[in-house]
Amino acid sequence: MTAVTTLNSIAPITDFPLFDCLTQEEKFRLESMAEYKVKPKFSYIYLPDEASDQIYFLAKGIVKIAMHSDDGKEIIKSLFQPLAMFGELGIIGETRRQDLAQALREEVHILFREG
Repeated sequence: MTAVTTLNSIAPITDFPLFDCLTQEEKFRLESMAEYKVKPKFSYIYLPDEASDQIYFLAKGIVKIAMHSDDGKEIIKSLFQPLAMFGELGIIGETRRQDLAQALREEVHILFREG
């Protein structure tokens, strides 16, 4: 995986609709367990065959989920915008990534938690 810059700022977990059902205390606890990173534009967040042991929450930017066909053509499966979750297939049993995740035209800010 490419190098990333780690920031010490507190991530905006409270902005993600997925966590609306949590109490403020639970959100703070979750926030303290997550890591906040910035990935440069066009950099990869994960690649095929990497361990599927992290879940990501997009705080800023756009992320592309894609794969390559047998003839080498890129197939875009999804585009995610802020407040989206991605990379969650490890929760349901995926052990190795099948797809790639890539930052698009601007740097992306992500929260992630190793599982």
